[in-house]
Parts: sequence; structure tokens; C-alpha cells
Amino acid sequence: MLLSSFAFDSTVAGIFWTLLQGGKLVLPAPGDEKDVAQLAKLVEKEQVSHTLALPSLYRLLLAYAPAGRLDSLRVAIVAGEACPPDLSVEHYGRLPHAALVNEYGPTDATVWCTSYHFPRVMDGTATSAALSAGLHANHLETALNQLVQHHAALRMVFHRTVMGWSVGVETAVSAQLQRISLAQQLPAEQDTAMMEKATQLQNTFDLAASPLLRAALFDLGPSRPPRLLLIVHHLVVDAVSWRILLADLEHAYQQVVIGQPVELPKPLTSLAQWSQHLSKFAQDRQFQQERDYWLQTAPSTMTFLSAGNSKIENTEANAAFVTAELDAVYTNALLREMHQAYHTKIDDVLLTALLHTTHEWTGRRDLLLSLERHGREEVDSQLDVSQTVGWFTSLFPTTLTLAESDDLGDSLQQVKSHLHSIPQQGIGYGVLRYLADDETRQQLAALPQPEILFNYLGQVDSLGAGSLFRPIHADVGPGYGLENRRAHVLDVNARVENGRFPNPQSPPPRQQHGIPPAGYVA
Repeated sequence: MLLSSFAFDSTVAGIFWTLLQGGKLVLPAPGDEKDVAQLAKLVEKEQVSHTLALPSLYRLLLAYAPAGRLDSLRVAIVAGEACPPDLSVEHYGRLPHAALVNEYGPTDATVWCTSYHFPRVMDGTATSAALSAGLHANHLETALNQLVQHHAALRMVFHRTVMGWSVGVETAVSAQLQRISLAQQLPAEQDTAMMEKATQLQNTFDLAASPLLRAALFDLGPSRPPRLLLIVHHLVVDAVSWRILLADLEHAYQQVVIGQPVELPKPLTSLAQWSQHLSKFAQDRQFQQERDYWLQTAPSTMTFLSAGNSKIENTEANAAFVTAELDAVYTNALLREMHQAYHTKIDDVLLTALLHTTHEWTGRRDLLLSLERHGREEVDSQLDVSQTVGWFTSLFPTTLTLAESDDLGDSLQQVKSHLHSIPQQGIGYGVLRYLADDETRQQLAALPQPEILFNYLGQVDSLGAGSLFRPIHADVGPGYGLENRRAHVLDVNARVENGRFPNPQSPPPRQQHGIPPAGYVA
């Protein structure tokens, strides 16, 4: 996407380098090149992968673009004025998968001759992170407390009353960083001890006592970097929240180390304000008009996963996990080539594959499922929760249908058209289901419940070396009670990590009893 004026000399390179490489040149409409909202929409619409902008303009784009709008970016280039160092923190906090390059030269003669590729900062998709050597535990605990004070969600408390659940936010709250030395143990013993400690900490949550955060710092001796374990109750965070929290934690730590007052980016819309607006939206005519759409979404019945399986209780204890992985070549084909050929989003492709798989499995041409999305939709131009910590996830039912021609390309276009027709990205269903009048809530609650959940988490590529925190995969124990009943029979969760599709799935409980559902991995 080209934002600079045609009169600017370096624009020539941006134009012709793009076209000579077979790329598509995206130009904002006259007057839109300084309109952050329009630019964000253009990035999402055209699936822009590279952009060149002034650092000041790019910072505004990061700050005000709604969540998810910029996810297609792979490289952001800034030039034309001095780039502030902390821009990299904001960039990688929003777009951990995208590179950030500064092409601003100290003189006119060095523009395009010198550049600096900012190293990535932290990603927020993991609760376990290896730390850079030399981190000070006391400074880290101070930074954690600043994090808790800054984000109200971490200080939320939940009380059960005769009228239901009530929610509050405490003020005087402190976070404790447990320090645990495992330096004298072997690596395998250390991993076991960390998993056991993680499980123990997860069992200490009390919804009536904040903060709903636990932290432990493990000393693993001279041969392994220290390990930081962070656990936050799911009631107060989602995947986007992790990115915000970890970026703020590093920023706070750096300020504590040099003795500066901690100043963190303030959310433009608080969680309380968002909740209040949702309650108002439930009475809005626009949302009320959606009721008929949602009542017509589900068929009269659609049960096939749990058929003949009634003796097996659908609890977390009876669930199992299966992971299917695509290599980098196939992943790139899904993310790039499919989009170029069909102008689709990755959700369209993955859901078409899931629909095709269930058709082969069950013989049905339609599929009722729950779609999970980040929920931070632009329902009001005055609301911006892109930097707000909380659980915003939206969940709604929808029915997909194969094309009559049995051609996968036709089915892909049909699924794409259906998904794009869902009003307001599906957020209206939850608003009506839980906040509307009694009649509407009862009608939606009576609909058939999907047996399958689908959630695409996006690109969560691991960070490169040089960050204070390097997220790692580690066994942190179950994040739920094993006796909890599952809402769905089959959960399908997909993400892109390190350029590949690792696709963990939670199959039906009968998988535990040696009866694998053939062909359910798409």
C-alpha cells in the first residue's frame, strides 16, 4: 500500500519494485491517505502485505485500527522522519508476525542505502516464557504490580448472590512473584517440577479474590535461561489480551530498570464502558432486527457426533487431543495463493475444508457449528477496545452448506459469501442471547446447539532472539477442571506458528475409548 505522494522521489521505487515483482499496488482514495480509519479498512479489504509510511502516521494506524484489521501485514516500512525506538514495542504488540523496518537515513544520500530491521518483542500467546539473562526479579515483580494496577480486568472479582453473579473491581491489589530455584535438578526433573507448580497455581484461583493472576520465576541454573510462568484466569483475558499484557509488562520492566515512572498506553475504551454499551445495543432497533436472522440460522436438528455415544459423559476428563500440521509450503498456499485465486480469507478456506470433511464422514451437505471470534468488533465508531484487556470473545451459531455442483471451488465461494453475510461479524447473537428481552433470550436459547466449535486464532509466530521474553511451549498443566462439562463435542482450533499450521483438535469423547472418528481431521 503506497501512502507517499507521487511527487516524492522514493515513490518511484515503491511503485515499480512492487509491480515488477508481480505484486498489486494499493492506492488510497484521494484524501484517505491521512484517514486512519479508512486506511485500516483498506488494509483489511485488499489484504495488504507491505506498507510504507511515516512513523507518526504508522503509529496512529497501530493505535486506532480495530483489532484484526491489520493482520494481513507482513512488512511495515517507516521512513521520511526519525523513527522513535518505542514504535517497535507498539508494532510487535499489535503485529508480532510482521517485520518492522526503518529506512530513514541520517542524510538524504543514505536514504534507501541504510536500513534497520527492528528485532521482535514479545508475543502473548503463551503463559510460559524463557527470560533474557540478567533480569532482576524485584524489578520484574514491580512491573507486574504496575500491570495489575493499569488493567482493571486483572482486579475484577466475582461473587455469587441469590440474584446471580455480581462483578466488581478492587483497587488496593498487589501481585506476588514466586521465586523458585530448581538449579540443582536435571532438566527433565525441572520440567516436571515446573508443570507441577503450574498445576498447583492454577488451583489457587478464587473468583472472589483478586488479582486473578499468578506468577512464578524459576531459576534453572547456569545452563538454562530462567523461566517466567504467568497464569491469568480466562474470565478476564482472551488471546488479544495476552499480547497487550506481555507488551505492557516488558515496557513497564524497562521503565522500572532505569528508574522512570511507569507509563503504559491507556485503553481508549474501558471494559466497563464496553459492557454498558452492549446493554444499550441490546435495545437498539438494529440489533432487534437481527433476531429473525439468528432464529433462522439453525436447522430443526443436527446431531451426529454424539449419536450412539450417550453413555460417555462429555467432560474434560474424557476428551483427547489430536494435532495435524501442514508444512510451510502448504501453509503459504493457504495464506497467499488461495487468497490470490479466490479473494478469500483463511477462515473461508478452513471452514470449507471442515464442511467437506464432515460431509465425507456423515453424508450431510450442511453443517451447524459455533464460530468463535475475537469479539472486538467496530459496533460503534466511538468505541475502541484494541488495547483493552478482558474476555471479549464472541460465539455464535451458523450453518454452512456445500454447493450443489460438488465442486470445491464453488463450495468455497458459497461458504465465503455466507460468512461475509453474517451481520456485524456475529456479535449481535450474544448481545440478543444474553442481554435482550426475555422472549428473545428464550427463543435463542431453544435453538439446537452446535456440536462443533471452530476457532481460528490467527498468526501467532514465535518471537526472534533479543527480546526480554521468548515465549516457549511448555506443559503448564490443565487450564480447566477435569470434571467440567464441555460445551461442544468437537473443538477445532487452528493457528499459524513459525509459518506452519499446527492444528490442535479436541475430538469427541469416544476417542478415549478407541473409536476414532474417521476423517475428522480436515
